[in-house]
Amino acid sequence: MGLRYLGAQYSAGRSVDEMAEIAAAVASSYTEWAESAVTVEAVPPSLAASNEYFISVLRLVGLTIGTGRIDSARQVLSAAGRHEPDALFRALAALHGVADRTGATVDSPTPRFARPLLRALERPTEAADHISTYLADWPVRMKATDWMGSLERVAPGDDYGQGFFGYWAFELAGLNIESKRAASATGSPVVPVDLLGQSRASRTNGTDEQHR
Repeated sequence: MGLRYLGAQYSAGRSVDEMAEIAAAVASSYTEWAESAVTVEAVPPSLAASNEYFISVLRLVGLTIGTGRIDSARQVLSAAGRHEPDALFRALAALHGVADRTGATVDSPTPRFARPLLRALERPTEAADHISTYLADWPVRMKATDWMGSLERVAPGDDYGQGFFGYWAFELAGLNIESKRAASATGSPVVPVDLLGQSRASRTNGTDEQHR
């Protein structure tokens, strides 16, 4: 629910400062929930078992970094990484200074839809190609998620239709600088360009932005 609300607020033109408070609160709730699964010895959430859970956590990382809440993003990455190893999440954790909590030497396979993002992190000089691949059929890849809704009239390569409401690839804001520059250059209407700039500032400062 928090992610859908943030998508709607971004579509409505809310400022980054306004969204930052909400993103931090959603991150705190997620971290508490994910950590409690370990505390009570319940079945932990699984990145490998659900593409929707996987992309939801990626989006939350992007939203917190994109709004300048790097500490909140680190909490999310730490909580998500506690349960199982995944190459993309481990790469993001390393990028943003989060210690590996799994102790694993072998990663679970990253879902197919997210592999271009992993390749963009692993091969920064090829980021433009991998980000373009990721965005080429983004609406179709995300169609099954509960926040996307119906996009039957949108096909890969189309102009993504009109009137997007919450359809944003927030996950891009959590990537490296090369990938964010590549995403901005695509001109795709689902790229939250202003959050990409904010996330660069957060990485430079290494901590949460002071919101005015």
